[in-house]
Amino acid sequence: MIADYLPNHHSHLILQYEIVFEADGAVDTTTINYGSIEKFLVCSLGDEHMWGTLRNSTLLLAVITPCKTNQQDASKTVVRYKTTSMPIVTDIRSIKRLIGRVHSQGSWGVIDRSMNLVVGSFLATDVGVSWNSTLDETPESSDED
Repeated sequence: MIADYLPNHHSHLILQYEIVFEADGAVDTTTINYGSIEKFLVCSLGDEHMWGTLRNSTLLLAVITPCKTNQQDASKTVVRYKTTSMPIVTDIRSIKRLIGRVHSQGSWGVIDRSMNLVVGSFLATDVGVSWNSTLDETPESSDED
């Protein structure tokens, strides 16, 4: 069974998500991407053997419309985009943070000033899915002896 939940749409908010490409015998590649959430899917898997280790579990998925940003990291450089790609479906664990955007001179600028300080999480309930963000209070490492 798949149930879907539509988030509240805020035109100035998008999200950062990561996709990991696994390579046989090679180093995995992680890409940084930005997009808008179209909806959430709650997918209950049955007892069928084809689900493997996911048998009898529930997956929380996000339908995301990616922004065409060439995998640039907006926390490190200015990132702008004009167009989006076709929607994708991904596990919500690939979503890293909720960020902002601003429209100027015919394109959108991505505003990501989190510098890995904010940690986001989702809460799925019977009435929908909500986003919660908290400051990551992990101290930065120091090279002092």
